Amino acid sequence: MAPLQVAVDVKGGPVAKKRNAVEMKHASKYEAVSLLDESMVVREDEVREVVVELGDARDKKVVEVEEGVSASPSKQQIAKTSYVPASTVAFWLGMWFIQNIGVTFWNKKALNALRLPVTLTFVHMVCNTLGAFMYIHIYKGIERKPLKPGQQSLMVYFSLIFVSNIITGNWSLGLVSITFNQIMRALVPGVVVGLSMLILGKTYSTERKAALLPVAYGVYLTCSGDNSCTFFGFLITVVAVIFAGLKAVLSSKFLTGDLKLHPVDLILHQAPLSAMWCLMAMLMTGEWQVLMRHWYDLPHLCVWYFITGVVSFLLNVTSFYANKVTSPVTLCVCGNVKQIMVISLSILINHDVITTQKMIGIMLVTIGGIVYAYISTKEMNKIAVPAPRAQAI
Repeated sequence: MAPLQVAVDVKGGPVAKKRNAVEMKHASKYEAVSLLDESMVVREDEVREVVVELGDARDKKVVEVEEGVSASPSKQQIAKTSYVPASTVAFWLGMWFIQNIGVTFWNKKALNALRLPVTLTFVHMVCNTLGAFMYIHIYKGIERKPLKPGQQSLMVYFSLIFVSNIITGNWSLGLVSITFNQIMRALVPGVVVGLSMLILGKTYSTERKAALLPVAYGVYLTCSGDNSCTFFGFLITVVAVIFAGLKAVLSSKFLTGDLKLHPVDLILHQAPLSAMWCLMAMLMTGEWQVLMRHWYDLPHLCVWYFITGVVSFLLNVTSFYANKVTSPVTLCVCGNVKQIMVISLSILINHDVITTQKMIGIMLVTIGGIVYAYISTKEMNKIAVPAPRAQAI
């Protein structure tokens, strides 16, 4: 009886390793989301390269079996999936929700106590530096990747954009309502798409770009019906959204480019540099003098500033593990649910006025965000998961 050759995935073999590479790339693009902000950067070109290599590996890795006898499905399932207990998924998603919502309200609380956005960002960077250092060197969570001299210089420039994104985000949160801030941040994926086309020369499908239209119109309805926002607050929020998109695009170069840095490794590269930029900004903006004038209030203020700093780092790590035990699309949907919860809590706690126009705008933003997440993930799956191939001889 002539042998039949069938392409089979073997655990630990080159095919499984290639698939892991695809999954890591697929997950890492969303890790740009977890660097103190939420954004969506899709790297189809790099995933496509790995898929081509994966297809070649499948052609090379064959196992001879008797005709009429199928390969063991258990080995294929092991290579494709791994079981995660529901309690583990619930734990990490619950932690992600609590920290994501908490850091928004605690930042607002800290800025209401004393409006020092640069100082708040400095505390965040110090906490992230210490947290990343302990995670890497004490907990031994990951191994660091060395940087070349040219890459180190690029890190310095990128840290300026990195910290500007956080400063303007905190500044915006101190000038506008939480509802307004959250709705405006829904524009970040659209900004990422535009900047990726301009800077990286990427192309996006018509369906994905069309999904951003209801988001943009929903933001317009919500913001035009918000009388509590000043022009200066609106301007700073727009700048924060642009910096968030720019940071997301550039972060993807480090997370999924040639370096493929782990998110915590990237934090340890960025946070100390960003802290130095914050110190310079504190001196230039006069926040240092304000701190000296409120010297006796610092013990009370330090509590809130320190809490937000610790939670900001924990959120980064939690986002990584939540993405690891679920999927990027799950976090995208959870992000939209989180947005609704933050807006609802803000209305209840701060007694924000909600009109019919604002309600319609919020609904459009939420629905548009879900549709965009669905379309982008579906397109990524078409690229990242090639059809299985088998050759009969």
